[in-house]
Amino acid sequence: MTKRKRYPKLPNGFGSIKKLSGKNRANPYGVYPPVTDWTDEGVPIATRALCYVDDWYKGFAVLTWYNHGEYYPGKEKELLDFSGRDLHAKVMDAALERIGIEKHTPHDCRHTFNVLCDKYKVDERDKKLMLGHTFQDVTNKVYGHRSLEDLRNELEKIKIHTNE
Repeated sequence: MTKRKRYPKLPNGFGSIKKLSGKNRANPYGVYPPVTDWTDEGVPIATRALCYVDDWYKGFAVLTWYNHGEYYPGKEKELLDFSGRDLHAKVMDAALERIGIEKHTPHDCRHTFNVLCDKYKVDERDKKLMLGHTFQDVTNKVYGHRSLEDLRNELEKIKIHTNE
C-alpha cells in the first residue's frame, strides 16, 4: 500500500484545500476561502470553491493570493506546472540563460561539485554528507556528526576563478 502524501497544515482562518473524490480528475483539489458565516448552532456555512487545481501547492498559492486580496478568477492558470523534474528544469534553464550559461541538468551540478571536491581534497565523509549520500559503515552513520562550520571549512578549500 502506498504511503499517503502529507502536506503542511494551513493556519486557522487561511482557507482550505480539499482532495476531491473520484479517479482521473484533471483538477483533484478544491480551493476554498476561509469560513466567514456560521449557523446559530455554531456550524460553518459551506462556501463555493474559489477554483479547482491539479496540485496542492497551486492551491496554497491561490489561498495566499486570496488572503492578500490579489486573487481573481482564472489567476491560477498563470502558475507554472509544479511537476517535480519539469519545474526544476524550467527554473534552472531560466537561471542559466540569465547568466549566459548553456543548458545543464541538476545532475551536472552534482557531478561538477564532486569533481571539484576531489580536485581540492575535500574530506570524503564531508563530500558525501554535502551531496546527500548515506553512509554504509556504522562508524560514520552513528558517530560522524559534523557541524555547519566544519562543512563550511571544507567548502572553502574549493577555489573558483571567474573571468570578472
